[in-house]
Formats: sequence, structure tokens, C-alpha cells
Amino acid sequence: MAIEQYNYNHTGARNTAIKQIKDDLEAHELAVSENTILKWLREGAELLPTRLKDS
Repeated sequence: MAIEQYNYNHTGARNTAIKQIKDDLEAHELAVSENTILKWLREGAELLPTRLKDS
């Protein structure tokens, strides 16, 4: 979802996807720090199929 909807780049440093996800969560009254979002996105990236990891 983060890659497709927010253009998250799991191979790079922080990008606008983190803030966009945070803003969308806050719009639904959910408070999550950018560090927490980044932590979970990185953990999720470890589970990506190899073909997505290389792109």
C-alpha cells in the first residue's frame, strides 16, 4: 500500500510518503509518529518479494 498509494521508496531515506501517511492517520484521529511509521515500513519492506525489493 505504501509503495503503490504513497510512492514510498523502501531503498531510500525518508521521503514524503512518511508525512503523507502520518497526515492521513491524523485525519482519522490516529496519532503515530513519523519514526514509528518508518520503523514499520522498513520492517514490512523485509517481507517484500525479491522482485519488488529490486525495483
